[in-house]
Amino acid sequence: LKVKTFLEEQGCDVKFYDMRISFPKPRLDLMCGFRFKQEELLTSFLATSCSGLLGAPTRYGKTTLIKNTLRAFPNLHTVVTAPGADLVKQLYEDVKDALPHREVRLIGAGSTKSPCDDINVVSMDSLHKCDAAACKLLLIDEPHACVTDSRLPELVKFDKARRIGFGATLKGRFDQRDILIEALIGPVIAERTFQQAVAEGAVCPLI
Repeated sequence: LKVKTFLEEQGCDVKFYDMRISFPKPRLDLMCGFRFKQEELLTSFLATSCSGLLGAPTRYGKTTLIKNTLRAFPNLHTVVTAPGADLVKQLYEDVKDALPHREVRLIGAGSTKSPCDDINVVSMDSLHKCDAAACKLLLIDEPHACVTDSRLPELVKFDKARRIGFGATLKGRFDQRDILIEALIGPVIAERTFQQAVAEGAVCPLI
């Protein structure tokens, strides 16, 4: 919509067509294991039923938010992606332990397995191994890392998926590519600031 508004301000005649496919409502009753106000934050995000960014400071518990997003959509072909082999491996273990009834595959980060039809935890540099057209839900950890020249073209291919980015750093890239994060995933829909997280007791104040 920012593009539409910009073009209209420049005097262009714009016609907007909403081509989004139907998407299931989240099963909020399947979510669990929250602390502080994590549930309130995630519920407010999912209630909007659109792609976008969820911001929360470091140590707030983004992994808990990701796991519960997976619980809320139990029957979707899903890709969870993150930068770096160590982060991907840890995320894979966390998801696998939290959802033992789901099939979870590690793609990239040293794994030689092929993607499955359920949950694939994938290194950002191995997204080319996935069937982007089949993916319905794309969860992006650390979305500020996804707009490099090599990663951006692979993420653009997930044009049939609901895209959700979870990050503590949603702006301030040194190369001024912040706008590409929003263009690729969507706007910041729900956010918990550092001060709000401190007030909840979720993180310690800086001394």
